[in-house]
Amino acid sequence: MEGDRRDLPSYIDPEVVNLPGEGPDLLFKEMPKGTQRDLPIHIDLTVEDRELTVKRFCDLGASVRETKTETYGPNTETWTIMEDPEGNGFCVTEQ
Repeated sequence: MEGDRRDLPSYIDPEVVNLPGEGPDLLFKEMPKGTQRDLPIHIDLTVEDRELTVKRFCDLGASVRETKTETYGPNTETWTIMEDPEGNGFCVTEQ
């Protein structure tokens, strides 16, 4: 994969690749799988308006599993964990 690694604060500790062009960046972070319902491999979508995007996805057939808020160092982030109609997980967060 060709791209540049984005420098992020050490408390996040992921691997992020900025792909050339206008496509999405990719974030790779090792996560333990605790249960069958955990989503160790899924897409994180970063959008301008999380609540509006979640509503749009629900209108298209997705469902909300839960919304979480966590603080990492000086930053607080809220994201919504969702599933498409086939049960594939993804998260929606704001920029």
